Amino acid sequence: MEGNRNWKESARVTIFHMRALSIILETTGYVHVPYTYCNETVYPAVRLCYEIMYHFKDDEEVWESTSEVMVHLFRLSQLYEYHGQSDSDTVIMKHGLKFLTGKDFNAYPRVVERLLKLYGRSIFTKTPVFKRIFYPEYDFEIVEKLITLASRGLLSNDENTFNECLGTLIELFVHPSISVSNE
Repeated sequence: MEGNRNWKESARVTIFHMRALSIILETTGYVHVPYTYCNETVYPAVRLCYEIMYHFKDDEEVWESTSEVMVHLFRLSQLYEYHGQSDSDTVIMKHGLKFLTGKDFNAYPRVVERLLKLYGRSIFTKTPVFKRIFYPEYDFEIVEKLITLASRGLLSNDENTFNECLGTLIELFVHPSISVSNE
């Protein structure tokens, strides 16, 4: 960044790298990395993003591409060891499901896709992200709404949304997170 006197060329290279990194982070999905690696990779990457944004403070396109990377980095940092101590994911899930109740999914395909991508598959697997304990009635409420959301989403015109809904339903029934029997 510093050595290139051509500001626009430097911005284009930065945008290219930020978009490539965003694509890589998005396609890797949820990975478990120990807390020490989070300190060694994710947090320095966030600091670097802030430096890039400061350096290109007047370039909206650089800010946009860097912000996309930061969203993925923040999500990764939340997925590590201490994520289970936060209720932010349950709040997002609850309000996201409430927002989508009764709505036409074809009008909100990205909301459905992202919500299911973030929670639908991972919530029912044994990843460290979701090892925290739900209240049984709340867990049942989420599962019930997820089934409704994913079932209705199968009628979506958007292929990515359809695939996320299908994947969520498969996970719901292959790896159920709640017991159906009366104990």
